[in-house]
Amino acid sequence: MRITPDPEALEGEREEVQLDAMRLLTRTQRFMMLRLDKDRKRIDKLHAANEHLRGKLNRTLGRRLLKLVRRRRGRVRPPTAGVEQD
Repeated sequence: MRITPDPEALEGEREEVQLDAMRLLTRTQRFMMLRLDKDRKRIDKLHAANEHLRGKLNRTLGRRLLKLVRRRRGRVRPPTAGVEQD
């Protein structure tokens, strides 16, 4: 035996399902926006930490290179006046 629903009841059910779907989409969108905001803040924090560490590394490498150049210059003796070099 088959029962066919009343067209008005069917339309009411359809509207209720559409309303539930819209509520779910709204909730999902709100959640995604909050998540996006949180992730953007985290990305900004990581970028700042990365820049800080990159600057620290560059300073350290700069010091090492300067010391290396100074050591090498100390080993090479400047030419003396009056003596020709080839």
